[in-house]
Parts: sequence; C-alpha cells; structure tokens
Amino acid sequence: MKLKHMFIALLAASFLLSSFYISDDKGKSDVQQQKREVVPLADRIGHYDKSKAFAGTNVHDGTGTLYMQTLLNRDAVKNLNFMHKGPLMPKSSIGHHFHFDSDEMFLILDGDCEFTINGLTAAVPGPVGVPCRSGNSHAVYNPSADKEADWVNFNVRVSDSRPGSFAPRGSYNYSTDPTGTFNLGDDRSSVSLEKKPTFLHTGSFTKDQLRPYANMTGGKDTVFYRRALGPSAFISNWAFVDHLFIPPDASVGKHYHEGVDEVYFVIKGKGAIHVNDEMAEVVYGDAIPVLAGEVHYLENNSDEPFEMIVYGIAHVKGQLDVTAVK
Repeated sequence: MKLKHMFIALLAASFLLSSFYISDDKGKSDVQQQKREVVPLADRIGHYDKSKAFAGTNVHDGTGTLYMQTLLNRDAVKNLNFMHKGPLMPKSSIGHHFHFDSDEMFLILDGDCEFTINGLTAAVPGPVGVPCRSGNSHAVYNPSADKEADWVNFNVRVSDSRPGSFAPRGSYNYSTDPTGTFNLGDDRSSVSLEKKPTFLHTGSFTKDQLRPYANMTGGKDTVFYRRALGPSAFISNWAFVDHLFIPPDASVGKHYHEGVDEVYFVIKGKGAIHVNDEMAEVVYGDAIPVLAGEVHYLENNSDEPFEMIVYGIAHVKGQLDVTAVK
C-alpha cells in the first residue's frame, strides 16, 4: 500500500515538474518573441531605385510586365510579408488570384487602373489604394496604351504560424501551402467594367480629402490628415492606412505607439524623420519602419509639401494607442 502511495506521489511530482518545464519554455519563448532586433535607422529604410526593380512577366498569370523592387523584407515590422514598388507597364496586369494567408493592398499613386475584387472590376482613379482581405480574389490592370502606373504593394500575414512558403529558388519547400496563393489564369485585360466600384477602397489620396490638425501630438503649426482604412478592413492585425500631409516648416510632434508598428512611405516631397535619438532625411519612395515603443516625430524642413502614406500593424488585433511625448 505504501508503495502504491509512493508511486502516485512520484507520478504527481513528475507531472508537476513537466508542467513547470513546459510553462518555463513557453515563458522563455514569449520573452524571446518580445526581444526584437533594433536595426539602426539608416539601415532599415527602404529606398526606391527604379534601376533596381526586376522585370516580372505574366505576374499571377497576368499580361505584360511589372517591374518590382522589394522596399521592405519580411518582418521589417510585425507580420509584414513584404513591401514592393515599381512601375506597372502599359497594357499590363497582375492577374486574378487569391491569398488565403495574408491581407494585401495595391496602391496606385498615379493613373487610372482597373481593380478587380472577387471577379468584379472597376476603374478607380489614382492616387488610391484597394485592399483585399485574405480569402478574397484580386487583380489590377493598367489599361493605358503609353503610360506606366506607379504601383506599390503591402502584404501582411494573418497568422504568425502560417506555413513557410518562401523557399529559395530551385529548392523544394516541404512545408509550403500550394493554396496559400492561388492563380485563376485570368489576366483581366479585357473585361466588362462596373459603373462604380462595388468593393472597399481608400478614396483619393489628395489634399482636398484631408482635415487640418493644429499641433498634432505637440507638433508645429498645422498638418493635414485622414485615416483611410481602419482595423475592420482587414482580417490580420493590419490596423490602418493613413494619409498625412505636412506643409513646409510644420511638424508632427514626438509620440510613440505602445502596441503598433508603423511604416511611413513618402509619396511626395522630402523631409526628416526622427526615431529615438536618430534622424534621417527621407524623400519620395522611401519606406521607414518604426517599431512599437520607439519615440518618433516628423518635420518638413524643405520648401515643398511632405506627403506620406502610413501603414500600421497592431500587436493585438484592433488595439490602437498613441502617446504624445513632451
């Protein structure tokens, strides 16, 4: 009987010990996830250089040519898969396709392209962004006969635990998901157009759509701002797409986000961004990642407007915050 009791006690102790180690490992994992490598500001900025964009033909079974440069790589900010930029050439398209593991938004900075969401296509004048929630189909076509379209792509994964699908060229990735991205064999180059878009879009990224904000987060003078998309537009933790216009000699004051990573993407002009104790001069085509907790501010130290699209990804779905710093 004593042996039986001893055996039960040992079994219970073993269970508790194993539980302790499991819990301890999880704790270590959580701590490791919170420790993020902080790259110097100058080294983390993606600078657009058209000469570095490589030519992609028949992208997602589309037609023509898309030139594409990677501005930001995977996890430059939380859950980012990639940020691409380049010209979508005349009479060229990104073909009709699905992503089942990421949210994506095509941004056209100029020109009037034809966007498709779930098989419905409409011409939407630029500058404009059209998001596509994970599990929906999308495409874009540049119908112009002679003008390239200034195209940007931002792609955010839905889950940290998604299967690995970025295998090196020439290798076989045994963990890939062949339906993670699924092409429909449809280049959308000659389709009937809806009279008006039946899908969500950002609206025009023009100054007349913006509201004035005096001394934003303690900044200088008046800037102009609009939140074009919020958390409900996405399935992932992608939280917002903002449009920010800073006139000469104005600024957005010092602030930080405790639970949101951001990417500031310069679409016009030039200015300066300060992150913690670092500063960088930035110009059209620059993409600047700012991590949660980093104190940052922006100023227009030029004689021309400084204009940006701001992408935000929350660490927890829908939880947004901002704290001004004196």
